[in-house]
Amino acid sequence: MKKDNAKEVLRLNLRKQCMKIVINPYITFNKIDKEIIILSENGSRIFQLDPLSSEIWSLLENGKEVSEIISELSANYNEDPKVIHNDIEKLINKFIKDNLLIEN
Repeated sequence: MKKDNAKEVLRLNLRKQCMKIVINPYITFNKIDKEIIILSENGSRIFQLDPLSSEIWSLLENGKEVSEIISELSANYNEDPKVIHNDIEKLINKFIKDNLLIEN
């Protein structure tokens, strides 16, 4: 990877970390015990989140930014922030791809 490309990827990652991600207002979701069940916008898909994904979803629901979620989970789970950042980034990208979250 060229040095300029590496810098651009880094900028994109840093920008996404500070970007406000919000729940798509046209989906339906409900918390059952420690898991969240989501019904897609057109009702054709159901998503069942595991407890950790549900915790991340709840933090997003409460208006937390990605950087705040990374800090909070790093402290709660005593894990390297880089590992948590990568895991959260993958999950959020999947949620965006599935149209459950939108970038604001």
